[in-house]
Amino acid sequence: MFYRNIGRHPSLGYINTDHGIVKTPNFTPVGTKATVKTLSSEDLSNIDLIFANTYHLYFSPGVKVLEKHGGIHKFMSRKRPIITDSGGFQVFSLGLGNTKNLLNRITDEGVEFKNPSDGSKHFFSPKVSIGVQKSIGADIILSFDDCTPYKHDFVKYIKNMSNKEFKKLISSILSNIDKSEKAYSILTSLRNGKIYIPKVFGTSDTLDELFYEYTKFSLRRTHKWSKEGLEEFKRTKNVYKYDQKLLGIVQGGIFNDLREQSSKYISSLNYEGYAIGGVSVGESKKEMVDAVKYGTRHLEVGEKPIHLLGVGEIDDIFNTLEYGITTYDCVIPTRWARSGYALTKGVNNKFRMSLKKTEHKFDLDPIDTKCKCFACKNYTRSYIHHLIKQNEVLGIRLLSIHNVYFMNKLFERIREDLMQNNKLDSLKREYCD
Repeated sequence: MFYRNIGRHPSLGYINTDHGIVKTPNFTPVGTKATVKTLSSEDLSNIDLIFANTYHLYFSPGVKVLEKHGGIHKFMSRKRPIITDSGGFQVFSLGLGNTKNLLNRITDEGVEFKNPSDGSKHFFSPKVSIGVQKSIGADIILSFDDCTPYKHDFVKYIKNMSNKEFKKLISSILSNIDKSEKAYSILTSLRNGKIYIPKVFGTSDTLDELFYEYTKFSLRRTHKWSKEGLEEFKRTKNVYKYDQKLLGIVQGGIFNDLREQSSKYISSLNYEGYAIGGVSVGESKKEMVDAVKYGTRHLEVGEKPIHLLGVGEIDDIFNTLEYGITTYDCVIPTRWARSGYALTKGVNNKFRMSLKKTEHKFDLDPIDTKCKCFACKNYTRSYIHHLIKQNEVLGIRLLSIHNVYFMNKLFERIREDLMQNNKLDSLKREYCD
């Protein structure tokens, strides 16, 4: 059994892989390029699951190098489970989320990416993504999806379009709308307009309608790719002599009806597990929680694992666990470390302490007097402050060690409370207030 629930709470259980067990709920540090920045595989030996990215590994080191090693585990000398994204997030981050320097072109067949290092073009489709992920060899892999942007990125994107490009986009959306729908007449009038349309969005209603229809159009593409990717996964053999599991991704942006539709459709494909995508792209915290609430509505909550992509702020974790989320990934622990921040229990929901501040110059306390990580047991805030001010890599490494340990310990405590059938209110107050 891939996932086994062991308590009253749907998130409490085990994910079983050929490289070991992942206790749930759990947090997954991001090792995009087969490395969690500044940390070795030995540093992460007690971390159940780490997260790597298909798009980046495709470009470097490339699938041939990974196959030569016998897969990503041997490549990075890791003996425990690994999960990979599909490249779907880069559909957003290099596309509508990167309006100044568009690095991809999306069609219903897939996405043409431009390699930012040399300008070469590479085509990703659901089949290609599955093939690359099988060569990478992660224990858990994700279906290829069209990660929908948030409204502000979408508006920037269309405002940078030529009139011809804009009308082509409208025509594509119209091809998927029933003529009886309210949006049909609005979009038809936009397509047939004789003025430069992106500059005349004078009403929010028109923008909202267009954004909704684009999100629905994007969701149709994700569903098409999900079916194709699942068929490819079942049709092709694994590259290595261990099992891989494929998760289907729920999309739908900030629209509750689309999230629920996606939840129902992806569930009907009978994946081994699921992921909630398209969050942490600029939406409010309430919109993010609603996306999880409605995006899990038709999933087999408590029966299959559900991964929440890109979410790792402590309050967001507590606010989404009730919907059956089993694993989370986020760059926060190491990204904040690179900016000189240590994770802490929340003070006004900030959850971090800046070691750059001059107040720490003579501070002989560890980062956290109660923490038992390597950094806190051996170094003072004063020393780490000095390292950060001098741009020494060791400072980032020590903060990364602390931050990853902090998240791991938080989830240990969450699991302990759930095992005892305790509500998480007290723990949430301790970490968030």
